Amino acid sequence: MKFIFVFHANLNYSNLVPEKFDFVCRASYGRLAEFFNDRYPGEKWCYEASGFTLDYMAAHTPEVLEGLKKAYRDGNCELVGSPYAHSILTAFPYEDGVHALKFGVESWQKHFGTRPAVGWNPEGCWRNDVPEMYKEAGYSAIIADYDSYIQSKTGITLPATHTHSPEQIDDILSIEPSDPVLHFPSRVIPGVKAITRTDRVSVRTLKYFIGEQDFDGLIKTIDRYSTGEGYLTLFAEDAEYVGTTAWYHLKYHGLSRLFEDNPGSFDRLAKLIDALKERGELITCSQALEMFPTVEEAIAIDEGFAWHHNKTTDWEDTPQAIAFKPKIDEVRETIRNAEKKASSDDDKQKVLKAWWHLVQGENSDGIWPKPPHKPADFNIKFCDDHLNAASDIAQSILGG
Repeated sequence: MKFIFVFHANLNYSNLVPEKFDFVCRASYGRLAEFFNDRYPGEKWCYEASGFTLDYMAAHTPEVLEGLKKAYRDGNCELVGSPYAHSILTAFPYEDGVHALKFGVESWQKHFGTRPAVGWNPEGCWRNDVPEMYKEAGYSAIIADYDSYIQSKTGITLPATHTHSPEQIDDILSIEPSDPVLHFPSRVIPGVKAITRTDRVSVRTLKYFIGEQDFDGLIKTIDRYSTGEGYLTLFAEDAEYVGTTAWYHLKYHGLSRLFEDNPGSFDRLAKLIDALKERGELITCSQALEMFPTVEEAIAIDEGFAWHHNKTTDWEDTPQAIAFKPKIDEVRETIRNAEKKASSDDDKQKVLKAWWHLVQGENSDGIWPKPPHKPADFNIKFCDDHLNAASDIAQSILGG
């Protein structure tokens, strides 16, 4: 059996104060690169980051970016792409999503000299045109949510894992551990395939990194879901849970403790990798796509599903999302009008800059979390400032 790790890095994290950005870059992303480069050279892993995160590291923690570049140059780390500033693609029109994805690709090209083939879909939010967005942006595969797929297939809706443990989910909707969709690439649309992940494994691994899932219990789960051929995605979650505690204590215990240092997570990761090497080997998403046959039947996910057993509306119906929507729509329409008027190369570049600001104004963590929690003032200001910048640029083209 092969095993996949995908570490998702996003500095636009709700309530992650900008004063702690450098700490998170070093304590999580930097330690992660050092861990694999020094302790497990040659082992394969995947690292996803938003374009905003890459640009921030280049400007503020270049040594962290260099560690990640070394892992990539050595052929051990696969780069996975995403929207530039972690926007929920289902919450906005198709063209916004394509722009967000292309701006993300540009950051990878600028800093790493290459473009990712595999894409990360924020929160697994699904709409039927999401795969088309990735295809237009140049991706050939995406990370998809197995639990959304199985709910769509069975018609059984699961409760959120924020209030229900993976064990309870197993009881509510049991699955066949050898299901090919869990272990082999699946077709989504022509030209785009999917690598699936499931909370049944990923959430247990996340809890293990924090120290609240016992090792033997995790290994028992891994062994249960890794019988036969193919791969198992062990972890496709926030990278910040390795190195820091991220949102764990608030999400699972309701405590106002965010992004505390968690250096012991790397010893736990080492223990896990050693156990995995006894059972098989680590591979990247692209290796999985090359090694294994594609499931014949195309994967089908109903519109409106998101991972962690949420719904896309969970991001669209928050008070801040509702408050921002009229302004976002107005700014988008202003950009569209400016796009029609732009004739010079200079004006066309300005239009692109306006889109760049708009997709940052659509950042998911300026509207999340939903009550009783809320986004921080600085998260809201981040979005508002970018919406104002987008509007100003478009208005300058229109003569306003």
